[in-house]
Amino acid sequence: MRFEAKHSFFKRVVHDTQNFKNIFVTLASKHQHRIHVESVRVVKVASLDASWRGALQRRCSHLNTVSLSSDVQVDGIRYREGMIISAGQCGGLPEFYRIHRILVAKTLGFLCIKLPSWYIQHVRSFELDVTSYAETDILTFEDLNDFYPLVAYSVRGKLLVSPKKFLMH
Repeated sequence: MRFEAKHSFFKRVVHDTQNFKNIFVTLASKHQHRIHVESVRVVKVASLDASWRGALQRRCSHLNTVSLSSDVQVDGIRYREGMIISAGQCGGLPEFYRIHRILVAKTLGFLCIKLPSWYIQHVRSFELDVTSYAETDILTFEDLNDFYPLVAYSVRGKLLVSPKKFLMH
C-alpha cells in the first residue's frame, strides 16, 4: 500500500505537468519541493546530550554529524518543536511524544521525548505527564499513528491533548 501511495504521487505529477522531456528531473524536483525546512543547524553527535546520543546510536550509528531544525513543513503540514505527535501504543492506548528537534537527513526524523499519558473519559482527552522521567527516542513518519501533529493545552494545571480521530497504528 505504501508503494502504491508513493507511485500515485508520481503519476499525478506526470499528468499535471504534461512535461515528458527529462521526466526524471521533473519528478525529482517536484518530490524535493514537498519538504520545506526553515533553518538547519549542523551539530556533532558528540556534542549532544547523552540521552540523544544513545537514541541516535540505536537508529543510525554511522553518523558523526546531524542536521537539526526546529521547524519543517511536509506536504502542507507544519511540524515545530514542542508539538505533540502520536506513535505506537501501549495497552491499547496511543503513546504520545513531544518534538524536541527535527532531524533532517535522507528522511526526516523527530528527536522526541516520550510523555506518559492516560485517557480521561470525562473530557475525552489524554492527560500528559511532563513531570516524570522522560525517555528519548527518534521517530520517523512510518512510526506515526497519524501525520497531523497535536497541540497540548493546559486545563486546571493538567496538560491535555485531544486527537481529532481514532489513533491506532
